[in-house]
Amino acid sequence: MIFAFTGPALADEVFVMLDMTTKKCVTMRTQPKDVKKYKMLGKYPNLGEAQPPCTP
Repeated sequence: MIFAFTGPALADEVFVMLDMTTKKCVTMRTQPKDVKKYKMLGKYPNLGEAQPPCTP
């Protein structure tokens, strides 16, 4: 048997953002367009590598 893993689930980038209104870290699958509300903290190849650099 041959299994092929294709699709966006394996290639999704994850963005760690700081929500400027709540001052909390959030992770997103797409980069937000609202640059006033969110500040980019990091871009990672997958969710497993995304570690929010924020402290509560």
